[in-house]
Amino acid sequence: MYSTEIAEILEQVQSILSHQLCLPLDVVVASATLEDDLGMDRLDFAEMCISLEETFDVEIDEMRDFRTVFDIARFLGKRALPSALYAPF
Repeated sequence: MYSTEIAEILEQVQSILSHQLCLPLDVVVASATLEDDLGMDRLDFAEMCISLEETFDVEIDEMRDFRTVFDIARFLGKRALPSALYAPF
């Protein structure tokens, strides 16, 4: 379904969100919406940005554009992976 590299990034994102939000990992699925399904608020978004920036060594300035967990993984994949490895979805 996803390339191996994106799947690995997705797993890391899911783990970070699960830990940050104190949610079971099986709730933090790729299609979960950040606000409605995971109940994230602005403070959660800010904390998530910090965690993701530290983990992936990227700068995140587009948080308001993320609706789902997979949106985050796709964003990170575009910035963290060499273009030859990244296949857009």
